[in-house]
Amino acid sequence: MKVSAIPVLLLAAAMPAFAKPRFSVWPSKLMARATDDPEVRYPLAGTVWTSGDVHNITWSTEGLSPPMCGAVMNSALFLAADDAILTDGSVGSISNPISSNFSLSRGYTEIYVRNVTSATYYQIVLKADTSDMTDEGSFSGQFVITPRAAE
Repeated sequence: MKVSAIPVLLLAAAMPAFAKPRFSVWPSKLMARATDDPEVRYPLAGTVWTSGDVHNITWSTEGLSPPMCGAVMNSALFLAADDAILTDGSVGSISNPISSNFSLSRGYTEIYVRNVTSATYYQIVLKADTSDMTDEGSFSGQFVITPRAAE
């Protein structure tokens, strides 16, 4: 059986743009997804927080582009102790972010500083897209959290 290419070409030309197939017969190179985490601007290195205080975590909004520019995404803030995101299930750990699903275009989010375990220093980690498992996040400067003095 002989098949002509003309009917196939006519059919492809008649398809509306939204009905185009999601595959290609041409070989293509798969590229890794690039996630750009905005730079964390506050807390700065050397900052001292006290448990029970409220602070704004701030980050750069320069260069944000869709879909990160305004939509509420899978964004999240985590707490790192001594250069590693906490994994103990406490607030700020990988399973319990400090804050999540916020718009990166705001450039800040407010957090309540909870009591924490003892560590040499802490860092805030901003992940622009938590669904990307290869995303290591953007780390703030190293800061200290002190317990609130008894009154």
